[in-house]
Amino acid sequence: MSPFRVTRRFVLSTFVFILGIWLFYTMVMSVDHQREEVIEVQEDQAVVVQGLQQNGSVVAALTAPEISVDPSSAIVTLRLLVAERNALAVQKLNALAATKTFRYVIVVQIHDRVTYIRALLESLAATRNIADALVILSLDVISEEIESLVKSFGSSLQTVQIYFPYSIELYPNEFPGASKQDCPERVGKPEATKRKCTSHDHPDSYGNYRTPGLSQVKHHWWWKFYFVFTQLSLARTNIPVLFAEDDHYVMPDALYMLDELYKLRETACSPRCHVVSVAHHKVKLADGKESYKKYFAGQWVGSRDNIGIVFDYDQFKTINTCANTFCEIDDYNWDWSLHFLITRCLKKEYNMLVPMAPRVLHIGDCGGIHHKSTCNPEKYVKQAQQQVLELTDSLFPEKLSRTSQALLKPRDAKVNGGWGDPRDHNLCRNIFSTFFQATVNPVP
Repeated sequence: MSPFRVTRRFVLSTFVFILGIWLFYTMVMSVDHQREEVIEVQEDQAVVVQGLQQNGSVVAALTAPEISVDPSSAIVTLRLLVAERNALAVQKLNALAATKTFRYVIVVQIHDRVTYIRALLESLAATRNIADALVILSLDVISEEIESLVKSFGSSLQTVQIYFPYSIELYPNEFPGASKQDCPERVGKPEATKRKCTSHDHPDSYGNYRTPGLSQVKHHWWWKFYFVFTQLSLARTNIPVLFAEDDHYVMPDALYMLDELYKLRETACSPRCHVVSVAHHKVKLADGKESYKKYFAGQWVGSRDNIGIVFDYDQFKTINTCANTFCEIDDYNWDWSLHFLITRCLKKEYNMLVPMAPRVLHIGDCGGIHHKSTCNPEKYVKQAQQQVLELTDSLFPEKLSRTSQALLKPRDAKVNGGWGDPRDHNLCRNIFSTFFQATVNPVP
């Protein structure tokens, strides 16, 4: 027998064999590591959900993120962060309500226009009786700049921040954001059917497909509406809840006027006035200082009277009975959706009280969903500030008188479209149904 000889071929074969075993081992270990990461993220979610459920909060069901992308991605981290922050917000809100007496709740829907947000906070800080208000800021973005700005008003405003859990920021490449499978807005149904893009059988009333940025505004308004009235015990005491947006500017006597109008609710309308608002969009009616001493009582119209509107728990319960109408009506505007809810489901006129001269100004012609191409937001902020200075002697009227002048007649109501996608309908319904199914104290 010839002696064993280590040939070059033998050495190479042995090396390849060992290398193959090592590669197989590292692949298995990598898969196990990835599985552990998924489990860790899911366990984080479970902790958030379990903690919220133990506190009797429905927020978990609406903010715990779904694992639909790489679990190690920043998106999942943001969704978990939103879930945690909303959980803490519920605890903080109810703790504040238990330790301090508030007369008002102010809920502000916020996007990312810092110039307007700063102006809004400055105007709120200068409002009489603001120390009696709990201010809830509902954001659809996570921004260190905005958070730092809000903190700078900590000595003058009692604020709590909540975060819309279905924002485009949290779902950038899938519904409710936009995905590659979505139909282009104006592609037309024939071409959409040919492409077989998502929801191609469901254009809106005008043949167009959904625009995530427009849909987000309505979803966000609806979510915060339910959040406040189901998660904040204070809101269920029929305290007035004033709804505002980040491009609003509040006059110094806005809460004073709210008090005065609330006193008139029983006598100014027959039956009792359903809605109180401290503003409207027909600013030309504020012609002269005498208009600041007058109020109007009449029909509430969604788009005209969507600014400075005040709801209480009784109205929330009424609106909830027709929630499906809000979710299914083909209109991307929350205000017109409410209008159709009232006229088509409740089938009655909603009487309202509103000052002839608005106490909340809309200054947001820059940015937002209906913005001008060239615009200077500082210009509109300065105009609002100057208006307040010029009206100092006209604010805080000692006595209000009813005007015989009617607010300008609104256009004939017709849907504005933008809400034909069944996915939007389902998300909208999920928002209100989940709040009620999971809440410990369901609306009676």
